[in-house]
Parts: sequence; C-alpha cells; structure tokens
Amino acid sequence: SRDLSILLDLRVRSSDLAAWIRAAGGALLQGIEIADRYEGKQVAEGKLSLMVTLSYQDPEHTLTGEQVQASLDGIVAELKKRGAEIRGE
Repeated sequence: SRDLSILLDLRVRSSDLAAWIRAAGGALLQGIEIADRYEGKQVAEGKLSLMVTLSYQDPEHTLTGEQVQASLDGIVAELKKRGAEIRGE
C-alpha cells in the first residue's frame, strides 16, 4: 500500500476523485481508502486536504516497487492534470 496526500478543490466529489485514481492506477490498484480528511485553518479557503491509502495486489506474483511506483506516478500525473496538488513533493 501507498499513502498519497492531496490538496484539491473542495467542490470535487469523492466519487470523481476515486474514478480518476482508479482510471490512472491500472489493474494492480485494488483499493482506494480516504484515510484522513482536513478542511480548516491550515488549508487555503475552498481547498480540502485528503490522505488516500492505495492498495496494490496481483494474485499471480509479488509486485515490485517499480510496478507500484509506475501506477502511483500515473495517478499523480492525472490528479495534477485535474488541478490537485500533491503534498510532500
């Protein structure tokens, strides 16, 4: 699993966010869970901070770090294209 901290527009629906992540994550991405949600003083007005836990699995073999990273890189690129910021980059 990998955690991803995201800063995005408050108006983004969670179903849209999940769809973007799932489409960009590929077949190895098995689960998406919002682990933390924050909206308040430490986040700009109109923005929302989320930490998303992404779970990966392949039933036929052990995944390599490179395979998981390639999926994560695709997800990050898609979220940035949609106006999100990745925290900690």
